[in-house]
Amino acid sequence: GLWVMSLNRLASGVASAGAVAILVSSASSRSLASCTKDKDYYEALAKLRPFEMNMRERWRRDDEEGWRKLPARAWPPRQPDAHELDGLERLWKAKCADRGRREEVMVDNLGKRSCGQIEFDIATTLVFNNLDPTNGLERYKTLAMPSSEDIKDGDDANVGVEAMVAVGVMLVEGLGVPEDAKRGVEWIKRAAERQSPQGTFELATLCYTGSLAGGVAEDERKAFTLFSKAAEMGHVGATYMKGDCLLDGVGVDAVPGAAVPLIYSAAEKGHRFARQRILQLLDSTKMDS
Repeated sequence: GLWVMSLNRLASGVASAGAVAILVSSASSRSLASCTKDKDYYEALAKLRPFEMNMRERWRRDDEEGWRKLPARAWPPRQPDAHELDGLERLWKAKCADRGRREEVMVDNLGKRSCGQIEFDIATTLVFNNLDPTNGLERYKTLAMPSSEDIKDGDDANVGVEAMVAVGVMLVEGLGVPEDAKRGVEWIKRAAERQSPQGTFELATLCYTGSLAGGVAEDERKAFTLFSKAAEMGHVGATYMKGDCLLDGVGVDAVPGAAVPLIYSAAEKGHRFARQRILQLLDSTKMDS
């Protein structure tokens, strides 16, 4: 499936869902020796050496302190616990039932959130805690098909587009609902067309791995293009994958010197596989010297 829960626990909270695990498993199977080591590559790693010890210690502490806090899946970024559902539903009924999705209300510990965001949180709670995935799917679909006025711009429009991603991933994965990969891919494509970073990343992943059930052919060049696009939109998992592709020459000519800064950028933003990759590269160049 697109999401692999066990390995995805290692991924950043802002990276893809189980897609990350599939990608990293594939990437890790390649030898580090496969990348053509040039002057730019060594220079990029040399820039990390002065603060390598500090970096390793910070990342070690992050792993120790944050491991238990990681959700089972890396997306959506906010995944309320099951015990929060009643409070979210009361909040929505009290403050949002008679308001538009764009209207903002104050939420304890979160500040202002639009009513659409609260509804998205309710759907997420239902799905990702396996409380009522069917209900959650219908709520996502409602958010994904707002009026043309609602989806023009603003935060709530973004909620609607991210709901498209959620519907797509649920159907591709069969996450608590019957699997329908072809319909799921169409939802993901719709989100990607609307410039969703997560939707673009999910589509890139489908192109990278191929999806027979979803009707998506394996196409590493297209995957690299989509990873690059999502990375430009700030998606951390896509930044890592763009760097990994450049490192190993997957879907693009290998440019290891350009790959290292991308992987390091993702690592410093919490992407755990990127951190592992950077440490591997640093260790391997020590052996080369």
